[in-house]
Amino acid sequence: MTFGRRAWLAVIVIAVFLGESIGAARGSTGSFIRADDRAALRSLLPSGTGAVIVLGYLAPDGTRSYDVITPPSGTASGIGPHSLFEVGSITKTFTAIALAHMVRAGAIALSSPIQTYLPAGVRAPTFDGEQITVQDLADHHSGLPRMPPGLVFARPGALADYTSAQSYAALAAYKLTRAPGSQYEYSNWGVGLLGQLLATRAGTSYAHLVERAIIDPLRLRDTSVPAPNATAGDIVAGYDADGNPQPYMTWNGSLAGAGAIRSSVSDLLTLGSACLPGAGTPISGDCAFAIEPRADAGKQKARVGLVWETQDQDKLVWHNGDTLGYHGFLGIDPVHHTVLAMLSNVSVFMDYTALHVLDPSFPVPRTPPPLVLPAAKLAAYEGRYRLADGSHSAIIVEEDAQGLRMRDGRGQHFALTAIAPDTFRTRENETLTFCTRADGSVYAVVTDQYGKIDVATRS
Repeated sequence: MTFGRRAWLAVIVIAVFLGESIGAARGSTGSFIRADDRAALRSLLPSGTGAVIVLGYLAPDGTRSYDVITPPSGTASGIGPHSLFEVGSITKTFTAIALAHMVRAGAIALSSPIQTYLPAGVRAPTFDGEQITVQDLADHHSGLPRMPPGLVFARPGALADYTSAQSYAALAAYKLTRAPGSQYEYSNWGVGLLGQLLATRAGTSYAHLVERAIIDPLRLRDTSVPAPNATAGDIVAGYDADGNPQPYMTWNGSLAGAGAIRSSVSDLLTLGSACLPGAGTPISGDCAFAIEPRADAGKQKARVGLVWETQDQDKLVWHNGDTLGYHGFLGIDPVHHTVLAMLSNVSVFMDYTALHVLDPSFPVPRTPPPLVLPAAKLAAYEGRYRLADGSHSAIIVEEDAQGLRMRDGRGQHFALTAIAPDTFRTRENETLTFCTRADGSVYAVVTDQYGKIDVATRS
């Protein structure tokens, strides 16, 4: 049986009235997670591993509920709301709130060109005289690519070794292909630069900046920005989507603001609750300023504030995070005063289902059954495809013993499953549609993830 929003609110009201936990009242599994969402999340976890998903839900009355999902053969001994994970790009929400704090304090201006805050001798690129502003970095309209040219995300130690000097040199050498502010393009590099600029402006490190602006005021005891030479510590071991163990990651200060933080579901719930309307925490004003939508997010029904995305006419506010062996999601429903935090030690896209847990009216796309294509057909797709967005990144499609796979600009590999002739899907819910000529030769591929469309031509 499928419940609508009003039905769920009725359940919540009854549960509160009877003094029951929200988790016990909301779903047939004894959890706040519906049975179909639980099954969808479990299906993403590779068997025979220590794969887990930890979820936390903040109800309208402030009640917290937690759950842990494992593959059918897995266990979650010792895993809970305070277990540590890499949160990846959820780090960007910390950077955004720190930016909001400095803007509201008059220490930095969104409309100012980033050139104003760069060290002497470092030049930012321009396009026809148009300069990149601070807001351009924060809302992904800078024109900078996802990663600095030449940086291989998947190489062990690559992010820890990447220095501020290298980032500034790459910035000075980069040629913009369009005017800043004209088009959305998600950029780890841009937000990493933003964190670097904020720390420099505040006269401190990125780690100390985040501690002062967010971690200490909210007493986030599980949250930290590890040093580039930090060890794994108590972090849960990570895996890729196929169950292969992955190294933990550390980030140099040059890109730390894009993805360096380690945290727990408990702490992320605290952060999310501080961003609810009327929360009244020391950082709630900064959260509200950061969340406010300011630009198009390049996706259907989506807008972007300072890093934070809003979905479906701004009813949902969220951000995800992904590293080599981890995936995370933090979602806020400001209308119904609920928060969902989710962290997994598997790098696999699960955000559609997370949004559905947060808001059962959110549509989750159904995946058609896979098709079996002849070997000659699969071989025709192999090749290198250059993205046409000016990022200088490429998609590599190659065949191995397990079938067709894609390697992205970060060096990560994803298995491709055929769902229609010339159309494939990854476990991260990215769809690839190959463009063919009359003779069957392939000349381009169109990628679509959550409504974000990119075109790559074969080279």
